[in-house]
Amino acid sequence: MDSIVKFAKQIEKKFSKIDYLICNGGVMFVPFNISNDHFEQHMAINYYGHCLLIAKLLTLLSANVQPGRIIVVSSGAHHASFGLRLHDLNSMKLYSTYHSYCQSKLCQIMFTYQFNRWLHYDRQSTNCPNVTINCLHPGMCRTGLMNAFNFIRYIRFIRESPLFRSAAEGAETILYTTLSGKIETISGEYFEDCHPQKSSQLSYDLIMQKQLWQQTWQDLRPWLTNDELKQFLIKI
Repeated sequence: MDSIVKFAKQIEKKFSKIDYLICNGGVMFVPFNISNDHFEQHMAINYYGHCLLIAKLLTLLSANVQPGRIIVVSSGAHHASFGLRLHDLNSMKLYSTYHSYCQSKLCQIMFTYQFNRWLHYDRQSTNCPNVTINCLHPGMCRTGLMNAFNFIRYIRFIRESPLFRSAAEGAETILYTTLSGKIETISGEYFEDCHPQKSSQLSYDLIMQKQLWQQTWQDLRPWLTNDELKQFLIKI
């Protein structure tokens, strides 16, 4: 998280505004590992890191005439999550590479919905962030992440299956949500194949969204200023 704060400070020095922030850092099915910040690495890289980066760059994203766009690259794998283990987000009590990845992607989507709700709540404020946020599933793509699928080593033809897209094809929905004028004012949606879609039923659980939201900012407290923490922890 220290590296994210450092990176954000470097961006603030170089730029007066940011038009788009694409949150697409990710790992998948990696062995259990706890970072120096005490986060399990799926959650640290796929989820917490993006949340902190958004918080640190929100002012620059708001400095546009047109709303700055935040794009969160999630995964259809969130449907397969065993649930949201709020009491053990970092898998200290029970670890599964499969569940930890799927849970991190579910958290991304729930965060997107709650962040959008926070934006609309804060419309009453003169300091309202001028941004939109959407999330998406890019499709199953032939990228380095596929190396995590051990079974594909034995079923090589799956790599060439129509089920999997090229990296360029996987970028289509990312670019659409980032650049399309058709969704300039759209916020708080989940996209697949350049169209809004329904995410999992669990992802719409308002109580769990709010609990995750509160816990996220509390967990990131060491890297947030008092003002940042205060604005995010308002009751919505």
